[in-house]
This record gives sequence, C-alpha cells and structure tokens, in this order.
Amino acid sequence: MKCRFLSILLVWAGLLSSANVFALTREERMSARNELRIGWGDMLYERAMYRNSNSTNHYRYTGHIFAEYQYYLRPWFSLGVQADYEQVWWDVIREGIQPLPTPSKDHSFYNACLMPAIRFTYCHKPYINLYSALMLGVGVNGGTETDMYGRTLAWTPAWGFTLLGIKAGGKHCFAAVEIGALNAIAGRNFIYMLGSRMFSASIGCNF
Repeated sequence: MKCRFLSILLVWAGLLSSANVFALTREERMSARNELRIGWGDMLYERAMYRNSNSTNHYRYTGHIFAEYQYYLRPWFSLGVQADYEQVWWDVIREGIQPLPTPSKDHSFYNACLMPAIRFTYCHKPYINLYSALMLGVGVNGGTETDMYGRTLAWTPAWGFTLLGIKAGGKHCFAAVEIGALNAIAGRNFIYMLGSRMFSASIGCNF
C-alpha cells in the first residue's frame, strides 16, 4: 500500500515537472470548462476498524479508487459527479483463540458511491489553485458477510467533503492532492464509512 501511494506521488511530481508547474488562471479556466480526473485515496478508517480483530488476519485493501467530472460555471464554482470504490479481502485463520485447520479464504466487503459534487476554487495563482468541495449521493455496501437483517447488499446515504485541495499543472494536464473525508452511514448499527479517504492524490485533464 505504501509503495502504491509512493508511486502515485512520483507520478504527481513528474507531471508537475513536465507541465512547468503552471496552474490555470481565471481566464484560461473559462476557456477549458470541462475537467476529468482519476485518483487513489487511503483507507485509514478501514485499517483501524480491523486492526484489533481477534478472529481474522491477512487483510488486503484496494484503497479508494475514484473518478470525477467537473464543469466550471464560473472560475470559482463548478458542478460535477464523482464515483468512488473501495474493497477489503481477508482470510479467517482462527476462531477466537483456536486456529482453524484450514483457513477460510476470500471474505470481503466493498463500498461503491456515486455522488454529485460542487467545488469552490478560492485561490487562482500562477503556480497553484486551492479549492474545497462538497459531495452528497448514494452508496451501496456489499460482500460475503450478512448484516443483522441477513442482507449481503445494502443501500446507504453517502457524503463527503474536501477540506483542502491543491491543484497544479499545465493548461490541459494537472495533478492534485486533497485532505477530506468520505462517509456512508445508514444508522447506528450500519456505519460503512466514517472519515475514510482522508488523503488522496489524482491526475486529470482540462478540455
């Protein structure tokens, strides 16, 4: 996971270097109103949730994989939609403190979200753009496990925010890093994400 995140950061740094570290000005932004990007984010919430488990081990995480489209109505304001996906796999190797003769493999759960998003870009500098964003939509949780109602698939409200986004690049290509959170909660007993994807990195294009 650390190597994957490091690779993303290296791509981000290389893109900035090749693009002469030049962010869009207000005038250039309105000549390229469409933005499309893909990115990856952490799963710190999920890692913390499973770290102290007494019955399972060997967790594998995809991280948050997301894609987003934005259309700029003003240099400082845009509307769009974001799709996000994460998954965890694990093997059950013991029951309580007793090892199982044969590990039970390929247990998993996933969260998939589709959320309309609004973004506010409040700083246009020659070398950098700063922005914040809000998202609200719907999520679906599924996998091999059942909940208290016997369901393996459940729908839930999903929402998130970008507290701080930093974006830089050329007129047509850019890279960005963000600090924020994603949440998916359908009740006290159904907390699928809470403060997940705190850190993320992405690359994209303007057209």
